Amino acid sequence: MHHGNLLRILRASSQTNIVQAKLEVLAGALAQEDFDAFVIARVGHGIRASEAVAAALWAVLRYWHEPEECIVRAVGFGGDTDTIGAMAGALMGAIHGTAWIPARWYDNIENDENGRDAMIELGQRLAKLDLT
Repeated sequence: MHHGNLLRILRASSQTNIVQAKLEVLAGALAQEDFDAFVIARVGHGIRASEAVAAALWAVLRYWHEPEECIVRAVGFGGDTDTIGAMAGALMGAIHGTAWIPARWYDNIENDENGRDAMIELGQRLAKLDLT
C-alpha cells in the first residue's frame, strides 16, 4: 500500500481544514518509527469525526499488513475506542476480507435476537449486493 498516494487522495477530497491538517500530520509521521503515541496526541482519538477518522487511518496505514494487530492498536489508542476500532475493522475487511478475524473474537459477542448470528447473516447479505 502506498501511503503517500492514499493520503494525497484523501486530503484532496477532504472538505474541511481540520481533517486536512490531521491528514498532514499522518503523512509526516509515516516516515517515523513507532511514533504512535505522538501521532495520536497530535490527531486525537475522541468522538469528533476528524479525530476518530484520523486515529483509525493511522492504525490502518501503520498496520495494514497485520489486520489483527491493526485492530488491537486502534482500540488501544483509547478515546472513542468502539468507533475507531469499527472504522479500522471496516477498512481491514475491505483490504483483507474476513478470513483473518480470529474465532475467539466472536466467542464473547451476545447472541440474542439481534446478536452475533444476526450480524453475520446481515454481513453475508450485504456482501452479496451488486453496487455497480
